[in-house]
Amino acid sequence: MRSIVSSLFLKDLGNKVRRGIDGVARDGKIPGSLAFGYRLVAGKPGEREIDPDQANTVRRIFKEFAAGVSPRAIAADLTRDKIASPNGTSVWNMQTIVNKANGIKRGIIGNQLYIGQLVWNTQRVSKDPETGKHIAKRGPEANVIRTAVPHLRIIDQPLWDAAQKIRDQRSAPTKAHERKVVARTQTMLTGLLRCESCGGLMHLSGRDDAGPRVKCSAAAANNTCQNTRSFNLAQLEQTVISGLHAMLADPERLARFEKGFMSQIEKRKPDDSELRETEKRLTHVSAQIDRVVNAIATMDTPVKQLTDKLDQLEADRAGLAERVRLLHAESAVIKLHPTAVKAYRQKLVQLLRSMTGTVATPEASAAFRMLFDSIVVHRTPKRMPYEVTPYARVGGALDANLSPPKRTSAQMLEEAGVSYCDNANKAKPLLAVQQYKVVCLGRWRQAA
Repeated sequence: MRSIVSSLFLKDLGNKVRRGIDGVARDGKIPGSLAFGYRLVAGKPGEREIDPDQANTVRRIFKEFAAGVSPRAIAADLTRDKIASPNGTSVWNMQTIVNKANGIKRGIIGNQLYIGQLVWNTQRVSKDPETGKHIAKRGPEANVIRTAVPHLRIIDQPLWDAAQKIRDQRSAPTKAHERKVVARTQTMLTGLLRCESCGGLMHLSGRDDAGPRVKCSAAAANNTCQNTRSFNLAQLEQTVISGLHAMLADPERLARFEKGFMSQIEKRKPDDSELRETEKRLTHVSAQIDRVVNAIATMDTPVKQLTDKLDQLEADRAGLAERVRLLHAESAVIKLHPTAVKAYRQKLVQLLRSMTGTVATPEASAAFRMLFDSIVVHRTPKRMPYEVTPYARVGGALDANLSPPKRTSAQMLEEAGVSYCDNANKAKPLLAVQQYKVVCLGRWRQAA
């Protein structure tokens, strides 16, 4: 009874707090965080005044955007001029200028406070009780509060209208844009590629006639990295696979490989932070599986999209469960036995045999991400062979199962008492496995 009363009290308290904040917004005061271009008024909670220096930066952004300059170019110029960004650093990101979440225009270009209009309650934030994460969803239009605050206007109406027109034109989908969309599917190198210049991750950035291409995220987002070259993803995969073949065929390189493993495992320090995080993610994925199963159970006919989602979640669960098992084994191992290094080499041989030519299957791609921590892509001149440096996971030398058992969607539904059969189930790639320590395998060059 106390639990029921406490939950009702918390819900009622939340409604009262929300009602009070809505009243503050209707009075023209701002209950939220401080927006770029304004500063707090001492002794007057909720009131703002224009910051002259930041206001000039806001006007500059709007003028350049309305003139046709791209958000990425604007961010690069502001970073080059060392102008402080909203988070206090001198590095600007294009998402700070133009952004969209839950169908709501956000970023500096979408902030209506710059034209003297306070908009409140556009979205509702709730906390996921299982993960503790805050999830923002778009709220009902009837709950949106709009209050005029003319003393906070920074941008004239004609300039605002011109900027919004440019934004609407750029956001409209075109056939050319549709052709350049790259499917965000798991590949052999998903989440492993890193830039040599800055150490940051590399992500897909369009495609050409030869296939998808990848580029440094820091260089693409805010021009903080000098490595602006893009790389063909298929050629990078072929470089890594051919490098593996060459290493396994060279006794001297294999000897250095085994020596590196032994030296790294001796320097290993106990750390259970990754174990706790992985167990937390495993709990979250298991809860997602239960919700999808319950959704299918309430339907007369299971939906194909839900069963596909169930298969993907089960693949993630199996990968996380295998990672938890390996992390427990890693924490229990004091010294790596030499035979374990040879076993790792056998896993590499098994991995290469499972590949068809130079193309990795989804299962082989999943196994590859369990054995390797990262692939550093070196900055080479244009039209020159690619060069990469792979780093192997020390934990992969343990008894890692490259194909952990996974339940089919039919098995998961039957466990929940739902009868369903689907003969179209296919294996899904596993999540990439992170690692404590790594071993450099040398610099590999693309075959001519």
